[in-house]
Parts: sequence; C-alpha cells; structure tokens
Amino acid sequence: MNIDERIPMPPRRWMTRLGLPVLVIGAATGLLLGTMWSSIAPARSVPVASAIVRDVDAPIEPVSDSAGTADALVQAPGWVEPDPFGVYAGALVEGVVEDVLVLEGDSVTAGQPVATLVDDEARIAVQRAKANVLHLQAELLMTEAERDQVPVRITAARTRVAELVDEIDRKEPLVEQGAVAAGPVERLKIRLESARAEVKRLELEQNRLDASVMDQQAHLAVGEAERDDALLRLERMTVRSPIDGVVIERLISPGSVIRFGNGEHSSHVVHIYRPDKLQVRADVPLASAA
Repeated sequence: MNIDERIPMPPRRWMTRLGLPVLVIGAATGLLLGTMWSSIAPARSVPVASAIVRDVDAPIEPVSDSAGTADALVQAPGWVEPDPFGVYAGALVEGVVEDVLVLEGDSVTAGQPVATLVDDEARIAVQRAKANVLHLQAELLMTEAERDQVPVRITAARTRVAELVDEIDRKEPLVEQGAVAAGPVERLKIRLESARAEVKRLELEQNRLDASVMDQQAHLAVGEAERDDALLRLERMTVRSPIDGVVIERLISPGSVIRFGNGEHSSHVVHIYRPDKLQVRADVPLASAA
C-alpha cells in the first residue's frame, strides 16, 4: 500500500485562498477611485462675482468692442509698491545695533531717530579729541607769548647797539687827540659787534617762533578736525529717517552688526515708503490685455 494513500488530504479553505486576495484587490481599487474622484466626477457649476476696488469718485465705464458688446473689466493679480522706489534708512558708521525705535507701519518724519548703535567707544573718542584740542591750544598760547616777547628784546638790543655806536663816535676823536687811551675804545667796538650779533640772533629767533606758531596752528586745525570727526561719528550712532513716510519693514534687530560691504542691505536699518507716492503692478494675461 502506498504511503501517500494512507495520509489524509487537509481540508481546502477557499475563503483564505480566494476571499483574502479579492478583498485586498477591492480595497486597493476603492482607494484609487477615491483619490481620483475629483478628476473623474463632473465639474460643479459655481457662481463667481468679480470684486474690483476703485475710487468711488471715479466711476469705471465698461469697455465696448467694435460690435457694441460690453466687455468685462480685467481682473489680474498684482501688488502695490512705492513709486518709483522705496527709501532705506541706513547707518553711516559700522557698529552694533543697540535698539530699533520703530515698527512696521509706524509713521516717521525726516530726521526722526529710527535706531541707535552702541556708542561707548565713540563717546570716549570725543573726550580724547577734545582733550587733545585743549592741549594744542595751550601749546599755541605759550609759543605765541614767547614770540611776542622777542620784539621787545630786539628793541632793547638795538638800543644797546645805538648807545655803543654813540659812545664810540664820541671817544674816537679823543683817542686821536691823545686824551683817551685806545684800549677802552677798542673794547667798545668789540662789545658793539657782540650787540649787533645779539640783534641778529633775536631776529632769527623771532622767525623761528613765527614758524613754530604756524606749525602749532596747523596741528590745532588737525586736532579740531579730529574732534569734529569724533563728534560726527557720535552723532551718526543715531540712525535717522531721511524722509517723511511709513516703515515697510525692519531689516535689523538689536544686537545685529552693521558692517559695510557685507551684502546689499548690510547697513540698512528700515525700509520706508511715502504714502502719497505709490504705484500698482499687475500680471495681466496677454489674452486679456489684447
């Protein structure tokens, strides 16, 4: 007897073999139909009303073609922008932003502060520049006082020369007559030469002091320019609006670093537009434009 004939065959489960695959295929078909239903189903008719914003004082008349049929106004997406362009309030010095004083939508006036930068170093630079100016002014005053004393000394030296010349002129005839010894007169002539040399030295000293005064005046002018530059830098630590307008957007936040040459808006603080200078840009379809 064959062994295969003694082993009974297991019962056939038709539900598992056929029902389960049919159920999976049906679920997949239903899911596919559900996702495609919006494309298969017929389109629903929906009424559409055009909304057009216009000035009530300027009525819009419908445009008629050559056949006398009134055409509908063209509706197109677009946006409103400054005309001809917006204005940026930018920082004029590099630094770290301490505070931004305006928000989007705020009205600003020309010269109004819109942001401040950290100004500790700028204030110290102003104090240093002012102290340097005071120092240079003091040096100039001392040099001018010294120079102003030289003419008096020159006058005294020239007077001494005149006295010696007069004394020599009076004693030389006496020497020729033998009434006075020649030695004292010769010593007077030596003293005269020394007095004339002193006059020459004082005249050169006056020229030197005049040049020194001019040099110190130049140094003082440089110091005053540096002081003014420090004051200007301190003033520019406050960023101000260049025009009257409304803030479109803020481009920085407190703690931002202003650095020139680091991008298009690296020094810009806020973007401003003028409400009375606006224009509309719209993407009109070519067919509607024709």
